[in-house]
Amino acid sequence: MITKTKPFLHQEEGVEFAYSKPFSAFFLEQGLGKTKMLIDLASNLYLNEKIDAVLLIGPLAVCEQWIEELGIHSPIPFEAYIYEKTGTGKAERRFLAFKTQKSALRWLITNIEGFSSTTHLSVFKEFLLENKALVAIDEVHSAKSVEAQRTQNLILGLANVTRMGRRITKVEPIAPYRVIMTGTPVANAPFDLFAPFEFLSPGFWGMPFSAFKARYGLERTDCVPGTSRLFKRRLSLKEMKLVRNLATRAGAPSAARVYGVSVEDIEYLLANPDLHAPYKNLPELKAKIAPYAFIRKKVDCLDLPPKIYTKVPVEMNSDQAAVYKKLVADLEAEYGGVTITALNALTLTMRLAQVTSGFYPGGDQNESVQSNPFILIGKSSPKIDAMLDHMREYLEVPCIVVCRFVEEARRATAAIRKAFPEYRVETVIGEVPVHERERIVADFKKGEVEVIVATQRVIGTGLNLQVASLVYFLSNSYSLIDRAQTEDRIHRPGTTAEKCTYVDFLCRGTIDERVYDILLSKKDLLEYMRGKSFSEFLGGVK
Repeated sequence: MITKTKPFLHQEEGVEFAYSKPFSAFFLEQGLGKTKMLIDLASNLYLNEKIDAVLLIGPLAVCEQWIEELGIHSPIPFEAYIYEKTGTGKAERRFLAFKTQKSALRWLITNIEGFSSTTHLSVFKEFLLENKALVAIDEVHSAKSVEAQRTQNLILGLANVTRMGRRITKVEPIAPYRVIMTGTPVANAPFDLFAPFEFLSPGFWGMPFSAFKARYGLERTDCVPGTSRLFKRRLSLKEMKLVRNLATRAGAPSAARVYGVSVEDIEYLLANPDLHAPYKNLPELKAKIAPYAFIRKKVDCLDLPPKIYTKVPVEMNSDQAAVYKKLVADLEAEYGGVTITALNALTLTMRLAQVTSGFYPGGDQNESVQSNPFILIGKSSPKIDAMLDHMREYLEVPCIVVCRFVEEARRATAAIRKAFPEYRVETVIGEVPVHERERIVADFKKGEVEVIVATQRVIGTGLNLQVASLVYFLSNSYSLIDRAQTEDRIHRPGTTAEKCTYVDFLCRGTIDERVYDILLSKKDLLEYMRGKSFSEFLGGVK
């Protein structure tokens, strides 16, 4: 294996693991160098004439980062082109020149969001048909939903599909090599593995998704409220306990009739009294993917500094507390004893989080303020004030401030600039152009920017910011993946820090504390809320 930069042992092992396989998965925690592994893999396949091109699909935020990483790690000449959309003229001529280039390994890099429609699907399929290609999906957890159009386009749109009438009888991937990569393969549920492995090898599981869920999940038959329509859903932790108790007293058949759970699932629950998640047969699942999944954790590979977590309790101002109390009372009256859906959970916790961040609640679910401008509660934000107090005593620059909401990031930037005029403070949010973000990050690495204030959605993927060792969280999103990705912007190879410190500002007795406890226990908020009522969630056992 030839390389340009010296690989860690686990990176060398990963490339050797994948080299002789038509498809493989790199499941490595953030910061273990999946990008370099794919570059080394593709380069060595190219040198041995097994491929002559790469189609790389990933989030928009990492596309430019891949160009930078290719320049650092590629041991062979390469041509890279980021495809967004081409029309006529110069862009089309550049793309045509790229496609016909044969003297170097070509990397066609594109945003995974583009697969949400079929508009440009023919371009990528034609690219695969014209070349011996490796197709790779970076951050594949963004294509985990089996029903999503994006996932279907990735599985079927990049393959030769045989149909009999409307029924699909055969799916054959065009590319001879396929790789998926993520640092959080099963952060939400083992069910998230179904679609990625169907992309790698259509028919991999030998069963439809409904059968897959029945095989590896503990489910009950439920009824759509107000209708007679039945559907299957996973058991909640509370329901698992109730089913066990009734089955112990009255037998599995009785519990099956009451709760709509199969006798087989109830017997599995009784045989596994320590089971605390609604899944089964997981050893079988792991064995199924083991020949194709290269899995590593940081603790096994790197001598990285420890992560230090600090909670800073914050008292809401009187106006803020009154708004929060009234909102909780209103929501309790409407949803208190009702089992909330994922959509309701998203909306309700969003509104509560807006208040703890210092704004009157609105219905905007895009974590932005464009359609529903936030109005500040009181004269200032207690969280931002608490952060400034902490900075005055403990600030180490460079550092990062992470916010969930765009307006919160703007206000934090203004406050830090006023409190620390000697520092250069920059904001990285969605409306900042990609080339401007790249300039800010480059200056941050050079020490010319002391503080970056960013929204979690923007900063959580694709950036190497290990020059910092301190991250402030003013607020958190629901996603365990978002949290893990954000933490590991600084906790990765190249850091020289003795420790990586994460400071969270949490309003006492509020949704902040619930979300923090759930995420830090390595659970995803929406998954945790499944099957709970609003009252149970707010006052539930930690």
